Formats: sequence, structure tokens, C-alpha cells
Amino acid sequence: QEMPTSTEGRSKGIQRAEGLIEHLEAIRHGLLLGHISKDRLGRIIKALAAEREKNLDPGLIQVINDIELRAKVELAKLEYLG
Repeated sequence: QEMPTSTEGRSKGIQRAEGLIEHLEAIRHGLLLGHISKDRLGRIIKALAAEREKNLDPGLIQVINDIELRAKVELAKLEYLG
């Protein structure tokens, strides 16, 4: 087994960050259009929880928490209205 290089570790970190940005963009896009599905928000929340489990960086965990909170707020609004 080979040890991962710092470049490989950085690449994985970049991929994770890009995934988080995609989740946030999906929420933003749905809000701008005036609708985001409960299923989509649920999938985003699950993906963020899974990402939190993999990550030990406190700064990134805070970003995950912030995005997850936004998704949960939007989900609660949909459940209240629907």
C-alpha cells in the first residue's frame, strides 16, 4: 500500500469543497426559482451529514453545518406550507 501524497490529499479536499459548493448552489438555485423539492433537500442534508463524518477540519465542518442548517430551514418551510 502506498501512502497518499500531499497532492492527493489536497485533491480530495478540493473535491469535497466543490461538492459542498454544489449543494449550496442547488439550494440557492431552487430558492431563486421559487421551488426546491423536499426530496432534493433531504438528499442534500444526508450528503452533508455523511461529509461531516469524513472530515476533521473544524473550518470545513462549520461550512457543512451552515449549509445543512440552511437546507433544514428550507425543508421546514416546505413542510409547513405543504
